[in-house]
Amino acid sequence: MKSDARILIEILGLAKKVLQKKLEPHQKSQSALEKLKTLYGDDEEILSYQIDRYLEVLRKFVDRFGEGPVILMRIPSRICIIGGHTDYLTDPGRYLLGHVITFANPRRDMLVAIRFKKKGTFRLSSTHKRFKDKRFKISDLTEELRKLSVSRQSDDEKTKRNRQVLRNRSVSDFKKFWLAYLDLLQIERKARRELKHSSKH
Repeated sequence: MKSDARILIEILGLAKKVLQKKLEPHQKSQSALEKLKTLYGDDEEILSYQIDRYLEVLRKFVDRFGEGPVILMRIPSRICIIGGHTDYLTDPGRYLLGHVITFANPRRDMLVAIRFKKKGTFRLSSTHKRFKDKRFKISDLTEELRKLSVSRQSDDEKTKRNRQVLRNRSVSDFKKFWLAYLDLLQIERKARRELKHSSKH
């Protein structure tokens, strides 16, 4: 999604009012809602929550970096149903080993707002208070990349051990982790319904 940051904020604000039945839909707000529905489904509570997330990112982006054009991106989260992040353990020319299944979760994602500049400097900022703002240049990364290359060479033995663990996993392990994930989804839905019900009384 690419546009002026203020325009995106305005459109999303209108889309939320349409969702809350406070405003009649029009072309831009309806278009925004339809795009969000393709990503997150038709549940109005979830859509309202997601609009708030998008607005938070865009407003903080404007506060930190000023008004102007912005590219808004989303990165879906990854789920590994065997319970570990092991799909990066690859043989040459292969991405996934036979014992790993990962896929994207459309309901969980990370939002990123980007604006390109020609100064060669990256400025990073997070909505999470835990992370401080950061600034760096590409040239600053040269030494870090060299260290990373050396570090990867020393990880060979650990990689071999992890591969062996994967080969020893059985189908029952996959089923166990997958069912546990589905149980968590059910618990989350139940908690949302109870919260919604209690807020009405």
